[in-house]
Amino acid sequence: MALHLMSPAFEPGATLPRRYTCDGEDVSPPLHWSNVPDRTQSFLVFCNSPDAPDGNIFHLWAIYDIPGHWRELKAGYGKESITADALHQAINSADLPGYVGPCPPDGAEHRYIFHVCALRIPTLPVASGATCLEVETVSHPYILAEAELACVYAR
Repeated sequence: MALHLMSPAFEPGATLPRRYTCDGEDVSPPLHWSNVPDRTQSFLVFCNSPDAPDGNIFHLWAIYDIPGHWRELKAGYGKESITADALHQAINSADLPGYVGPCPPDGAEHRYIFHVCALRIPTLPVASGATCLEVETVSHPYILAEAELACVYAR
């Protein structure tokens, strides 16, 4: 079976709860994954929005070097480069480390896509202070499987 990503906080395609946006606590939602490939040594989780007003992809979050035996991230990751549980977070499109919650312009509904990548290496070869895009790009040759979970948010 294929790698699967879900959240107990929202259904696929549904509205992301306010808590996980700029209008709420601005922390990451809980995420769970299953059907992990046998050779997985670590995970990368990231979130992007393809609906940025300038036409570019907006990178909200990348958290990496997640141990290969983990099957979830609890809610609550914020704006730190190294988390309390020693995970690394990249610099997002707002030029901040860690998670930045969805914050579309008033009246606009945007899509947000969470991804989990099972990796065949224990740590990604990126420098401290890497951007989300750099982390995503460096991960490509090491991906064993990936899954995504989409949601929307409007203000």
